[in-house]
Order: sequence, then structure tokens, then C-alpha cells
Amino acid sequence: MKNTVRGVTLVELMIVVAIIAILAALGSMAYGRYIKSGKIQRLTAIAQDLSQGQERYRSRNNTYYPATAGQKDYVADKVEFENLLDFTMAIPPGVNIQVESWPATGNCTICQGVAGTGGAIGYAIVVSQDMNPDSTELTTVVLHNQLSTPIVLFEGE
Repeated sequence: MKNTVRGVTLVELMIVVAIIAILAALGSMAYGRYIKSGKIQRLTAIAQDLSQGQERYRSRNNTYYPATAGQKDYVADKVEFENLLDFTMAIPPGVNIQVESWPATGNCTICQGVAGTGGAIGYAIVVSQDMNPDSTELTTVVLHNQLSTPIVLFEGE
């Protein structure tokens, strides 16, 4: 009886490599969606935390922050956000935050198409981040005093 050792043929090896490549591609797409979902949840959490800060500010001052109707940017007004809204979350690089308040006769100018409140004092919070450097559109979360949950306007690619 002759002992022959049979090796792996080139075709078999190519099939195994192709299967592994397909599985890796599927896994990387799922991982990308998982990462994007986590970033959107973080933006939503920031908006909700600022919303709670706005309600605390109103309970103390009978108006929303900023007390004079207008807009504030987190980068420029970080100390005010921390002191007046009790906002101390760690903000990752590339996240932009804007807060606006308006009097009873005003409307939201930063709401990006989400209907603001007319006829009542209000506030709006817009949190955005560039999820894809190749795209010009920001993933944006909008929350104002008449929304129960934040609205995600664009989820990136």
C-alpha cells in the first residue's frame, strides 16, 4: 500500500480566501454602522443633557439661556455653559453645539427645518458632528422645548 500525502490545491485555497474576504467585508460594514450609531447616541445624550440644563436655568431665572434672545456657541461660551447650564460633559473633538433662546414673539433660527415654537418663549439645541470627512453634510441632532426626544436630521454615510 502506498502512502500518499494529498496537499491543498490552489483552487481550494483561493475559495477559502474568498470566503474569508466576504466575511471580513460584512463584518467591517456592521462595525461601521455600530460606530455611527454610537456617535449618534452620544450627540443625542449631549442634546438631552443640555435640555435638562435649560429647564434648570429657566426654573432659576424665569427665562431660557441665553437670557437675551439669541444664540450661543459651546466653543466660544464654554464657561457659561458649565456655570449657567451645569453642563460638564466631555465633548469629543469635532462636535459643534449651539443653543438659542427666543422671546414669545420669536422663532427658532438654528432649528434647520424642525419647526420651532412660535408664540411662546423657547430654546433650541443643535449638536452636530462630521462623521465622514469626504462628505460636506454634518450629522445633526436638534432638540427644542416642544420636542420630547431629539430629532436626528442626517445620519451620515
